[in-house]
Amino acid sequence: MTSAMLARVRSALVLACGILLGGGAAAATEIATGRPADVRGTSVELVTIPGGTFIQGVDLIEINDLRGACRAEHFGVSTVLCEKDDFFYKLLGRTREVYLSAYAIDRYEVSVRQYRACVTAGGCDRLPLVSGDTRGLLDELPMANVTWHEARDYCRWAGGRLPTEAEWEKAARGIDGRRWPWGMTDGDARANRGQAAAPVVWTFNFGLHEWVPDYVPDPRDGTSGPSAPGAYPWGASPYGVQDMSGNVAEWVEDFLGDVGYAGLSPINPLNTVPGRFGWRAVRGGAYDEPHYLSRTYVRSAADPGNRSPSRGFRCVRDML
Repeated sequence: MTSAMLARVRSALVLACGILLGGGAAAATEIATGRPADVRGTSVELVTIPGGTFIQGVDLIEINDLRGACRAEHFGVSTVLCEKDDFFYKLLGRTREVYLSAYAIDRYEVSVRQYRACVTAGGCDRLPLVSGDTRGLLDELPMANVTWHEARDYCRWAGGRLPTEAEWEKAARGIDGRRWPWGMTDGDARANRGQAAAPVVWTFNFGLHEWVPDYVPDPRDGTSGPSAPGAYPWGASPYGVQDMSGNVAEWVEDFLGDVGYAGLSPINPLNTVPGRFGWRAVRGGAYDEPHYLSRTYVRSAADPGNRSPSRGFRCVRDML
């Protein structure tokens, strides 16, 4: 049996297990709040996302709400970020109807234990395990400090791939256009996120070429760093996907375009054209970023060769 055949067999077995363990129809109802739970979520468990249309992006009313939230989270201090039209009116894609074929997505972010297995098997680079802050390398924590290429390599080894932006967003918000994976109202106990430092401390961001405020973990959610995948069960998406808001931000497949989703197909879209900086899109916000950046439609990006202790990933599998 060739290596390609083995990969397909492994993918089929993983997908079959995920269909048995995951899935479920989207629900528009709110769920109760809760505190962090000791849920490891380190085994491969997939959630089936049915094929069909959903609304991707954001409208002008929601953009104004987002801008207001940005100002509020910076204590009313005027910041470049909250007034940056390029972010609010160009980077954020306008609402549009998108059709996606059915796919299966990891219920949980990829863990250190899972990535370590890939390294042991010779499928992944060991550098993320021997660099950076070793406190983030507990087996049960999400695998962070990986480049886009390393995240892609792991997903290929596991028989999948990185999700597209559209796949990630549908899995996070469902088909009813919700602001957060759990609904329209925020809640501290639903996700592991950060806040602006108080008093506001300014740092020069060489990537953005401007001064930006420092962010720190938000103690109100009960965690001061990354948490085990699935530790905030009341923050699940309508499909039951965990940690789509906060914890670690997540690499996706697409390049980040310069103007929203302009020029992309409405059917299984994927942006393969590098934008001005050649950065890859990142979604979900993180434990050291303010709440407003963890809304389901907010887009971020990073150099694909960059590492961050608050950036990880999850994988998807195509339906056979």
